[in-house]
Amino acid sequence: MSNGIDCCHLGLFRGFLEDSLNSDDLKTLIFDHFHEIYQYYIESNINDNRIRLVEHCYSQGKLRLLVNKVREKNPHQYEIYKEKFGQMPDLIYRGPKEESVSHVMSNIQPHKIDLTEQVDRVVNIVSAAHPQGVYGFAVVDNNVLTNHRFLNIFCKRLIDDFPLQNYHRISTTIDKSCGYHRALRDICTLETIIQAKHILVIVDVVDIDKKEEILQFWQEISLKFNKPLNNGLFIFFILPPIGLPDGINEIQKPNYFQYNDVHYWIRNASKSLWQDDDLNSFNSKVDAWLNAIKKVCCKDENRYDIYDIYQHVQWINIQFQECYTEMRCPDRFRNKLEEWSGGL
Repeated sequence: MSNGIDCCHLGLFRGFLEDSLNSDDLKTLIFDHFHEIYQYYIESNINDNRIRLVEHCYSQGKLRLLVNKVREKNPHQYEIYKEKFGQMPDLIYRGPKEESVSHVMSNIQPHKIDLTEQVDRVVNIVSAAHPQGVYGFAVVDNNVLTNHRFLNIFCKRLIDDFPLQNYHRISTTIDKSCGYHRALRDICTLETIIQAKHILVIVDVVDIDKKEEILQFWQEISLKFNKPLNNGLFIFFILPPIGLPDGINEIQKPNYFQYNDVHYWIRNASKSLWQDDDLNSFNSKVDAWLNAIKKVCCKDENRYDIYDIYQHVQWINIQFQECYTEMRCPDRFRNKLEEWSGGL
């Protein structure tokens, strides 16, 4: 076993079963609540039955259910074991299925698709292992909605790649009704937090047609935080094409992903989905997924529209969460994805 889980941990649960239930009680428990392994029940070997039940509950993340069901039958023994159960690593109750779910979930996120060029732009400007001070960046485009979405994804990638281990993220707005004063107030409330964490701020600039307002905001922020800081204040503007004030650096938002970017993301995501498949089966599933995405998102031979891809990844995440909520494991999602890939 791994991640700090060993046989001694699981042995506690086997001992709890041994002290709490006789053979008839154990057989009834398995039949009523863990019927999926009832066919393996061996009348003549109660200890093997206990071990099989504990291993099954661990592998499926059902040890809490097991403890609660045994507690209902023998509350006295539960009180004896209660303190020891509380000392168990939390991972033992989640089990490897839950680990698998977390691993899959982390690999199907949109920020895993390549944004190296944009991240390098920020890293080269900051150029410090532990950034301190105020940094301004901007995506220049009239489409506030898609730019906001892109910057949210970009910030997640920056956090991973930089890496920024302790951080706080907020969003705020500069518009005609409030000017820049609301955004200034929102950021200034973080003055104490920045001593402990990096701050990432996304600023939507709406209905502003002159860069003087942005320049004044930027000057006031720079003056406010013009002192020794323990961490970095990263401000990401979503600007219409009105010109960039000095000190704010443009991030070029990609319009397309290349084939290699999409292939790399799908292959990595697939490793966590079909890691037990043989190589031929694994490659055929990767190819089917790639071909399906190509039909939906590809504009020509090698270019995939970035927002079509993000829409697909959002759909993937929604499907995974729905299947996981119902099944508590990725299996149903895998089947659904295979059906979708094969159906296009």
